Order: sequence, then structure tokens, then C-alpha cells
Amino acid sequence: MRFLAALALALSGCADYHQVPLADDVSQRNDVRTVLDSPDRAALVVAARELKHPYLAPLVLDFSKPLTPAALGVIAVLANPDLRALRAREDVAKAQVFAAGLLPDPSLSLTLDHALRPADTATAYAASLTFDLLGAFATAAVDKQIVNADAQQVRLDVAWQEWLTAGQAQLLATRLHYQLQIARLAAAADRAAQTIAQRTLRVATAGDLPFDDLSSALIAHADATTRASAASLAAEATHQQLNRTLGLLPQEIITIAADDTTAPSPNSSPDSSPDSRVEALFAQARAQRLDLRALASGYASKEAAVHRAVLGQYPRVTSAINRARDNGR
Repeated sequence: MRFLAALALALSGCADYHQVPLADDVSQRNDVRTVLDSPDRAALVVAARELKHPYLAPLVLDFSKPLTPAALGVIAVLANPDLRALRAREDVAKAQVFAAGLLPDPSLSLTLDHALRPADTATAYAASLTFDLLGAFATAAVDKQIVNADAQQVRLDVAWQEWLTAGQAQLLATRLHYQLQIARLAAAADRAAQTIAQRTLRVATAGDLPFDDLSSALIAHADATTRASAASLAAEATHQQLNRTLGLLPQEIITIAADDTTAPSPNSSPDSSPDSRVEALFAQARAQRLDLRALASGYASKEAAVHRAVLGQYPRVTSAINRARDNGR
């Protein structure tokens, strides 16, 4: 009886499984629609203020004003769908780190032998509770090194992709800002060319201008219309790329402010030679680039896995508690 009670208590701590089909009811369809919808702006304001990133500083978002490319880069980091999927991988890696810190589960076995003719016999049984000492003490530290290095690699990979996505959003925002200006100028030029063509047509129809001049005006109008359409299409294509990077719906429009930041001068150290600057930049890249640091963490994980394999060649050492009874009691 005590054994059955202990077994029931152990099973009560196990997780159960139930199937969750995709979008099989209204609530789940609403959840899918929420994921596909644009991010909540109030939540973005809070997340941007609490952002923790090795290269991106937290900032205050104000959607009532035009957003700078730097602000759009932070929004991309927080709301980009691909980055949200990568951060889910990071959560899995954190769970693996937690699981590696747990002691191995004991192994419980039970055998019952009931006699077909129980005259003067009893039901025989054998019970064993086994604990893996080698896994608990010898390899636990190495297993934790493996998952810690894997988690660090995933974390750095995510941070590197966030940095690239932020840069892509800033580039698209700056490009769109100037493409919209080009589109407005091209549209104004198209309207001016149309006015000139109409006036030239009236003058040529009245016989005060040769039709060769009219032909030139019409060709100039057609060329201006083509340029205006191309500029508008280019701006719209960049707008759609930016919305996808920001995790926004295609029809949403973000007002972009001009970026007043200036790039650092390449001649900031005139006394240093070009070769020394190249070497310094290369050393800085090796030390600070997140993707290279992620590769180093991946190497550390594989090195720890080799160590784990070496430890696995030794016989398993277990501790067991056994109790048994035969049919003769």
C-alpha cells in the first residue's frame, strides 16, 4: 500500500499531454489573428524603454511624432516576426539549461509473480530503485557546460540577427525618406511637363508654333510621367520592405523623420597609418562581432561534447535499493 501511494505521488508530478489542433475554435483563430496583426504600440513603447541589447540603447518611442531611423531600428528588433521566432529558440535553450541543472531521475522497476494455484504460496515481487551516480556527479558538470555554451551561442546569434535587422530597418527608413522626396519632385515635374505640353498644343493648334516643338513637349511629358511612376513604385516597394521588417501590415504608413546623425569621419586618427587602422579594426571585429563570438561558443559546446563522450566510455556507476519476495514468502 505504501508503495502504491509513493507511485501515485510520483506520477502526479508528471506532465500530461492533450492535443491542441491549429485554429480549431474561435479563441485560437483570434490568437492566430493577433500574431499576424501589427504589434501593439503601447507594448512597443514599454519594451523599447526596457530594451537590453549589447549594441542598441533603450529609447523613448513617441508615435505621435515622426520616427527617426534609429527608433525604427528598435521597433524592428522588438516586432520583426523572424526575430520573434529566433527568440523562441532562445527560450528553448534556457529551458535546456534549467533541465541540465537537475539531477538524473531515478529508475524504478517492479515485478509481480502470482501463482496460478495459490494454495500455500504467496505472490512474489521484486522492486528496485536505481540512481545513476555517474550521471549525477561525473558528467553533470560537463552536460551543463554543453547546454550553457549552446544557449550562449543561440543568444549571440539572436543578438547578431537583431543588430542586422535594426541596421536594415534604418537603411530602409533612410532610403524611403529620400525616395518619397524624389517621388514628390518627380510628380511636380510631371505636372509641369503636362502644363507645358497642353499650352504647346494650344499654341501649335492655333498655328503659332511648329508641330516639331509640340512633338518635343509631348515626348518630355511622357518621359516625366515615366520617371514619376518609377519613383512612386520604388518608394512603395521600399515601404513594403520596411513594413515587413517592422512586422507591420502592408497598408500601414509610418511617418519618418530625417536622420540628423552624422557618420564618423574616416580621418579621425590622421596620425595612424592605414595599415594600423586596418589591424585595429580587424582586432575590434574579432573581439566584438556577435556572430564570431557565437561561433566561439559553438566551438566550446562541441569541445565539451567531446569531453562528455570521453567520460561516457567508463562503466555506469549506479546505486540501487532492492526488495524482493518469492512465492514461499
